[in-house]
Amino acid sequence: MLALDPPSGARRASLFDPLKARIVLLGLFVGSMWVTFLVSAALPFLHLTRHGVVPRTPSGLQGVLFAPWLHASLFHIASNTPGLLVLGWLCM
Repeated sequence: MLALDPPSGARRASLFDPLKARIVLLGLFVGSMWVTFLVSAALPFLHLTRHGVVPRTPSGLQGVLFAPWLHASLFHIASNTPGLLVLGWLCM
């Protein structure tokens, strides 16, 4: 081992830190969608669906920001999750 080589433990830890950060970030995003869905399903009186996209209304544009967290049914969010995980990972 040369004196200029960094210790193998320090080098290995630095390689995996960005990977862990990406996994945590993607997990938090997908988890926040599921938590929002579960809260919306458990507490329907909150009417979270009113924050979705409403066509042809200026106030409906807020839905562009909130639409990723709003899903109509369990099948809808379950169908979107695998694609989001794959495409989210590729984007990172």
